[in-house]
Amino acid sequence: ITHLGILAFDPSLREMVLTAVHPGIEPAEVKANTGWDLKVSATLKVTEPPTSEELDLFRKLDPERRFLKVK
Repeated sequence: ITHLGILAFDPSLREMVLTAVHPGIEPAEVKANTGWDLKVSATLKVTEPPTSEELDLFRKLDPERRFLKVK
């Protein structure tokens, strides 16, 4: 899991494959930020945005926004 999407290991390819992107992220952006020729799953999904409760927890865990970025 990254800030752009989710990768999973594909045993037939023997490498990681992009299986989901976060809302507002295009596969090309993930590929541009990967150090190899990232394959994209034929069944690519979009993750659900975090709930209010999850966001509150993230903000409590990272009050100085070292990991959470504001767009």
